[in-house]
Amino acid sequence: MKPLIALTIGDFNGVGPEVVLRAIAEPDINAICRPVLVGPIEIWQETANSYIPAANLVQIDDPKLLDDDYSGIPVLHIDGYTIKDLSPGRPSRKGGLAAVDAVKLSLDVCQQEHVHAMVTSPVSKESINLAGHSYVGHTDMLMDFTNTESVTMMMVAGSFRVGLVTIHVPIKSVADAITEREFMLKTKTAINSLKNDFNIIDPRVAILGLNPHAGESGLLGDEEKEIITPTIKRLAKEDYVVEGPFPADGFFGAKLHHNFDLVMAMYHDQGLIPLKLEGFEFGVNFTAGLPVIRTSPDHGTAYNIVGRGIANLSSITEAIKLAVSIAHNRASKSKSKVNKK
Repeated sequence: MKPLIALTIGDFNGVGPEVVLRAIAEPDINAICRPVLVGPIEIWQETANSYIPAANLVQIDDPKLLDDDYSGIPVLHIDGYTIKDLSPGRPSRKGGLAAVDAVKLSLDVCQQEHVHAMVTSPVSKESINLAGHSYVGHTDMLMDFTNTESVTMMMVAGSFRVGLVTIHVPIKSVADAITEREFMLKTKTAINSLKNDFNIIDPRVAILGLNPHAGESGLLGDEEKEIITPTIKRLAKEDYVVEGPFPADGFFGAKLHHNFDLVMAMYHDQGLIPLKLEGFEFGVNFTAGLPVIRTSPDHGTAYNIVGRGIANLSSITEAIKLAVSIAHNRASKSKSKVNKK
């Protein structure tokens, strides 16, 4: 059965509505899932008029009816927004409010199992802040809404996967943010996700050092000696296959990431720069550790190209495909547990 995938509108002043509608019109996406749009139907329709005018958007007021057979595209409508609220290419309070509302509704229908996964469209941190929220992105928003203690932001570009120990932390604060407990939690969360969500039975994980040359035996920093290496040893004692800490420059220079199922990076740019060099157009953001499946394209609102129809669809289509794949993997494991009982 094709899973139902909720697709949020994101910041409606950005390219989110456009890339979602263009992507779900693609035959290969229609072949693998049943898309459900989440957001103000009037704004979805305005966007559809420009890109897929033949689209038949159908407002669904009761999520329980999503399993019914529709000739059109179901929309979980959010009240309070009209096309008069649009300000294409610019952040706005309304754009931020709608983005958060769409995430809340998508999360709700995921948790109630009316849909199988959610794909979130790009949001603007500025718009979210204008709307009165302090979130810096989807990850902390979803952690808050689900009361989840720890998640791991995992970036995926094909078989190249990077997990982050710290995410949106200023460089001057990174070292203090890396604790043995946090490092352990995020690494375990990522590894368990590889097993459950990616069907990798015995994942191999590379751990990067924080400092140049992985600290050079303490000469260039002691985080490796005091935190990273002891944690790696603890993980190994618990039968996790982890290696490191590797100096990041030599590790990626020698393309050693191809030998591992996951690379755990200590901070944002350490892991994301090499991943984006290899898979900039088709990278996907996946949040490991949430009670629901959530993926997102690895790009922003792209205000500068809104309305031009030139936004690349590779990342959003890969985000949908990954959500579908994980939904099937989780369903298969769930079915297997039931059969064993």
